Amino acid sequence: MLVRASSPRFDGVVGSFGLRAIIGGWWIVVCGGLFGAVVGLAVCILQSPVYEASSTLYVTSGSGSDHASDAYQGSLASQQRVASYADLARSDAVLTKAIQLSDLGLNTAQAQRMVSAVGNPDTVLLVVTARSGDASESMRLANGVASAMSDYVADLETPASGGAPLAKLTVVSPAKLDPDPVSPRPSKNLSVGLLGGVLLGCLAAVFRAYLDRRVRSVEDVSELIPEPVLGAIEESEEIARSPLDFDSSGIAVEQFRRLRINLGFIDVDKPIRSLVITSASEGEGKTTVAVNLALALASAQKRVLLVDGDLRRPAIARFLGLSSAIGLTGFLRGDEVEDQIQTSAHIGVDVMASGPEAPNPAELLGSDRLKLFITNVGRTYDFVVVDAPPIGPVADALVLGEVVDGVLLVSRVGVGTKAGLRAASAELASSPSNVCGVLVNGVGRSTIGYGYYGSSELDRDVRARGSSV
Repeated sequence: MLVRASSPRFDGVVGSFGLRAIIGGWWIVVCGGLFGAVVGLAVCILQSPVYEASSTLYVTSGSGSDHASDAYQGSLASQQRVASYADLARSDAVLTKAIQLSDLGLNTAQAQRMVSAVGNPDTVLLVVTARSGDASESMRLANGVASAMSDYVADLETPASGGAPLAKLTVVSPAKLDPDPVSPRPSKNLSVGLLGGVLLGCLAAVFRAYLDRRVRSVEDVSELIPEPVLGAIEESEEIARSPLDFDSSGIAVEQFRRLRINLGFIDVDKPIRSLVITSASEGEGKTTVAVNLALALASAQKRVLLVDGDLRRPAIARFLGLSSAIGLTGFLRGDEVEDQIQTSAHIGVDVMASGPEAPNPAELLGSDRLKLFITNVGRTYDFVVVDAPPIGPVADALVLGEVVDGVLLVSRVGVGTKAGLRAASAELASSPSNVCGVLVNGVGRSTIGYGYYGSSELDRDVRARGSSV
């Protein structure tokens, strides 16, 4: 029996769903960041400048005695008064006098919105701040409030019987003219806008990936189904046009050689000698995978029989330039097997095309004659590769899977759907078929690291499973 295992991850493409979604949707993140920066800049342009000026006052309480205890008591009294004086800064009495002293054309309500006061904790300092759209106005108002408070507190703290005030306010740092506005702050607005845009872009990229129905990466396949990923084939027009030349070198050639090696480690005690290649839906490249896997096996001095088991939409004869008039349907109807096999132009690979069109493909594929055929050709050939129809539309692949040693499921990035891949995996799991694993087709070159061609985590995992069976 073949071993089912959770799929290992490829070197160089490890990452969570969110990280992969952000990397895959990088252009969304970039657009989000640019949009946020533009919004931040627009806020700077549209927002009126605000200037701020502050005046600091010192609160003094007590009789002015030099005795230590009296000084301490006076300090505590001053700290207690600071909070009350902070509220007085926005009182009508103080603001009315401040407006008069600063000679500003404001009313009390306007001044209240512009003025704030805060006492520093555990100190006797009170800071009065004024904000305005005019730098000079903010300075004059802050100084006016400070002066008005000093006068008001002196009157307020003078005992009714007369004498010196119990507390007083002294301006220690008058407000100064500051030509730089405190708002807007271009650098801050741009930074916040850029960061906010990037975060929104990341969320949008993740949400887009979550809603995406298509398989987009090796990682998607690993997370969707339990079957191990045995290899990944890069997107290449060369593969779709014609069979690969395994006497040469190239990325695609190396990827099929790696697949051949990994298949050999699935079960070292009972090596796979017959394999069905299928997919969840059409257009995922199962036929080109079947042809090139057969050539990869032949390049390792194996004698291979390539069978077109897709009796509904056969493609192998056309792809290899062979006749489709003879083949599997002829044999299943009673013709001699030798008369239905053709020699291809590739050394070590013979081909049994689909043969004449048959009205009942499922019945033919389910016949005892096919089971006997797979058993008998095993005496002549080292490996039998069967190209089967997709699992989604028909059950032919499941029928073929029962008479071979294993099934390889092909999933093409950008073509196969997540729901279709899960359904195909579930159907194979519920059948007697032995699923070797999954081949991810059409993967972008940038997502397959060079480590894949060496002793990658994938290879080590496949070999470990094979040696432990």
